[in-house]
Amino acid sequence: IAHSLMFFYIRHHSGEDKNQIIYVFIGTFIGGIAGATNFISWYMAFPPIFNIFTAVYIVTIAYAITKHELMDIRVAITKASAYGIAGGMIVASFVGLNMLSLNWLVTMGANTLLGLFWAFAAHRLRMFIQTPLEEKWITDWYDSDKLINHIATKLVPVMDREGVFKIIADELKSAIKIKNIEIRVGKQDVDFKDVTQTKAGLLIPLSSSEGTEGLLILGPKISEDPYNDKDLTIFKTIMVQALSIFDRIRPYEKIKKDFEANEKKLYDTDRLLARSERIASMASLIQEYNHEIRTPLNVMSTKLMTLPDDPKELTNIKELKEYFAKQIARASDILDSTLRLSKPKVHQEADLNLNDVVAEALNLYQPLGIELKKELGQLPILKGDFEDLKIVFINLIKNAREAIADQGEITVKTSLVREGDDAYVQAEVIDNGAGVPPENLERIFEPFFSTHVTKGRGLGLSIVFRIVREHLGKIEVKSRVGKGTTFILKFPVKA
Repeated sequence: IAHSLMFFYIRHHSGEDKNQIIYVFIGTFIGGIAGATNFISWYMAFPPIFNIFTAVYIVTIAYAITKHELMDIRVAITKASAYGIAGGMIVASFVGLNMLSLNWLVTMGANTLLGLFWAFAAHRLRMFIQTPLEEKWITDWYDSDKLINHIATKLVPVMDREGVFKIIADELKSAIKIKNIEIRVGKQDVDFKDVTQTKAGLLIPLSSSEGTEGLLILGPKISEDPYNDKDLTIFKTIMVQALSIFDRIRPYEKIKKDFEANEKKLYDTDRLLARSERIASMASLIQEYNHEIRTPLNVMSTKLMTLPDDPKELTNIKELKEYFAKQIARASDILDSTLRLSKPKVHQEADLNLNDVVAEALNLYQPLGIELKKELGQLPILKGDFEDLKIVFINLIKNAREAIADQGEITVKTSLVREGDDAYVQAEVIDNGAGVPPENLERIFEPFFSTHVTKGRGLGLSIVFRIVREHLGKIEVKSRVGKGTTFILKFPVKA
C-alpha cells in the first residue's frame, strides 16, 4: 500500500517533492525485497546473503536527507539534544531523590511533588534548551509565532498601504534571512491569488476584499536553502492578516485622499486669492505708477528747458550728467520695483532654513548707524523660494532703518510657534523708530503708499506682502507712534 501511494505521488508531482519520494521509493523497494528473503533463506538452510541490499535503503534515505531536504537533520539533532538533556535532568533528579535515606511516606510524597514539577516544567526546559541551539546552529531558523506577533504589533498604528508592505517586507527579511525583497504596491497586471514561484522570485500577493493591493517578490535566502512548508505557512498566514489590515485602512485612505484633494484645492484657492489681491490693487498701482514715473521725467524735461541752446554756454557738464543720471536711476528703480510687484518670477521652491535666509539678507544689506540684534532660534526645514524670502527680509530691514531718524535699534527674531495643532516658523523684525499711526496701518501694504516722506517709494512692503502670501504665510503689523513697529511673519510647517 505504501509503495502504491508513493508511486501515485511520483506520477502526479514534480520538482523537489518528487525527487524526495523517488529515493524513498527506491530504497524501501530494494531493501524490502532483500529483507523478504530472510525467512525463505533460513528455512532452506541458506545464508541470507541478499540482506546486504538492505543497505541500499539506508544509503538512499541518507542521500534524500542531505541532497533533497527530505528532513532537516539539523532540526533532528537539536531536538534530540534538547530532549536528551531535559530527559537526563529529569532522570537524574528522580535518581538523586530516591538515593536519599528517607522513610517511605516522605519518599512517596517527594516523588509525587517532583513528578508534578516536571509535568509543568519539562516542556519549558526542553524549549529553553532547544531554542538557542536552533538559533545558533540552524541558519534559517526563526520563531514563527514570534514573527507573526511582531508583524501584527507593528501594523496596529499603520494607516497606509506602503507602510503595511514595508513592515511585512522588513520583518520577513530580518527573520527568515532573505537576501532581498521587492515591493510592488498597487493593482498588478497579473492577478495572483496564492504564493507563486516565478523566475523573478517567490511572489506573495497581498490583497483586500476589493482585490490585489500589491506584491512582495522574495529573493533567495542567504543560506541558499529553498523555502519550506513552514515558510509557506507563514506567508499564507500573513496574506490573511494583510487582508484584514487593508480592509481596516481602506476607509482611512479614502478620507486621506479626499482630504489631500481638498487641501490642494484650498492651497490653489489661497494662491488665487493672493493673486486676485494683487490684481485688485493694480488699478491703484497704475494710477500711482503714472504719477511716480512722470515725476523724474518732468524734472528732466524742466531741466532741459532751462539749458542754453548753444552747447558752448554749458558751464558744468559733469554736474549736469550726474543730475540726469540720478533722475534716470530713479525712474529705472520705480520701473523695476513695479514690475517686480506686478509680474513675479517663477518660484524655485526648495528645502531651506529661514535662519540662512536672514543671514544672507543681512550680508547683502547692513543697516548703518543703528544697533542690530539677532535672536535666531532652532528651526525646522521649510519649503520656499530662497531669493524671494531674502527680498522679504531686505525690504523689512530697509523699512525699519528708514523709520529710525538717528540712532536706534533693529531686532530680528526667529522661532518655532504653535497655534493649536498647527506649527509655524515665525520671524519678527522689530524697530524702535517713529511708528505708524493707527489710521495708516491698513494701508501700509498698498503700492506707492509710504509714511517716509523723504525715503522709499512705497513698493517694498507691497512686495513683502505678495511674497509672504505666495508662501501661504501670514504677516501682521504692530505699531505705536514714537515707540516703533514690529512685523510678524508666520510660515506653515509641513508635517
